[in-house]
Amino acid sequence: ALAQGFDVVAFGQGGLLARGYVQRCNHPQVHSLVTYNTPHAGCASDALRAELRALERLGGGFGPAGGETGPASSEYSEFVQTTSAAAGYFRDPARHQEYLARSIFLPDLNLERPARAGGAAAEGGDYEREEIAKLHKLVLIKGSKDHVVKPETSAWFETYAPGDAAGASHVPKLMDTTIYSRLGLSDLDANGRLDLVSFESCEWKVQNRSVDDWEDCRHEVTHSIILHLGGPLPSTAGHTAEE
Repeated sequence: ALAQGFDVVAFGQGGLLARGYVQRCNHPQVHSLVTYNTPHAGCASDALRAELRALERLGGGFGPAGGETGPASSEYSEFVQTTSAAAGYFRDPARHQEYLARSIFLPDLNLERPARAGGAAAEGGDYEREEIAKLHKLVLIKGSKDHVVKPETSAWFETYAPGDAAGASHVPKLMDTTIYSRLGLSDLDANGRLDLVSFESCEWKVQNRSVDDWEDCRHEVTHSIILHLGGPLPSTAGHTAEE
């Protein structure tokens, strides 16, 4: 049923996995990729930092080599990077070189390491840009009340500049960043196949853990995607369909 290609709608971290499929496999081919509150440019939240440092303490080490004293740098330790999926997209702009050297996922996915950014054949950079270019549509949805991903504009590939502190007031726009051309997003945009969407979302918090907590978010995400793609809203018991 999928042999002729398919569309993907992904939520949060799932959007990174879906994009990884497009860039590195894409057979069968993804036609449209829609992501909601996905940390495409990483996450620098205090909550994620605290979670990863707690995990490192649990593992018995501190710092990249484990067992170190002094300033904590545990988010990029081998133990944390190979234990927590979220560690793979933790991006501290003030420690950019450490992120490039030790993060095991996002720098590769975003072609940030020099060899991959240059498109060396062995690193597959050109191939991954070509697969992104095959998308009929890339829709990046940012919820306005996202309290998990920092900055929230990471959903649009926008984040703090290297060397800035997390929480800096200025976040460069996508069109002013190197990733815009490096991943081929500029080509999608020029051909009308890149959409940046923002809407008044439900409040997405770290504390939302149960299925019931996520139900309102699930409803809003589903309706916003259907509206964006031009489809009719389904009637759902207990909810009123509104634009």
